[in-house]
Amino acid sequence: MRKIKPLIWLHAIRVRRYLLSILSGSVTDSIWMAVFLIGAYSSQGPTYAREVFWALAAWSIIANAGWMIGGWIDYLSELGLLEPLDFSGVSPVVAAASRSFVIAIPTGLSSLITLLISFQLGFNPLEISSPWLLALSLLILWIQATAYGAILASTVLLTSVPSALLDIAALAYLGLLLANYPAGNLQTFAFLPLLGPGYVARQCVSGNPPLGVFLAVTVTTIVLSLFAISYSRSVEKLVKKRAGYRAIALH
Repeated sequence: MRKIKPLIWLHAIRVRRYLLSILSGSVTDSIWMAVFLIGAYSSQGPTYAREVFWALAAWSIIANAGWMIGGWIDYLSELGLLEPLDFSGVSPVVAAASRSFVIAIPTGLSSLITLLISFQLGFNPLEISSPWLLALSLLILWIQATAYGAILASTVLLTSVPSALLDIAALAYLGLLLANYPAGNLQTFAFLPLLGPGYVARQCVSGNPPLGVFLAVTVTTIVLSLFAISYSRSVEKLVKKRAGYRAIALH
């Protein structure tokens, strides 16, 4: 815990210094979100548009986890800080994963901007049936996204391929989260990593998902988190056994 606190403090300072960059990225994300939201509202009405809004918020969590955690390894490599962190007894993957709390800032900003656009369109995405269950599903998604970011960061260390080329989940999951799904199969879909909590969040907009789906997403979260921890430790041991850390670049 003594090693984590300085890392969180470091990331908090960087958020203040790069606030304009975060704001710019949030505006860009909100433009993408608005395009899909306008299409959903125009084609299927306000109920479906509310579901799409929260599906897009879920996608924002996944996408930001990819570049804020996985992409941080690229940044540390460019600065030559991988070895100093390792010599200090701090895992580079842990250093990257500790940026998890920063995900809330661009996600919140882009969702807020998109919410204002929704008001202008004439519907309110905050009119939901199960707000507390929705918040719980997004919290679980945030934990899963952090684990996904750690897996991505570890893969960057292992392959030396930039995270932007490895992060295929963001675009793939965007399409899958927006697709219509049979509500009766929610219990099965809830076991899918990253997708499960997103589908549950959509269900919370117009109904009350059964508590069994939260058991399913919790089991998936535990398994994914344990895999992320085991995988990152294995990768770091393998990297140390070979010639150490290598630059992140295209080959």
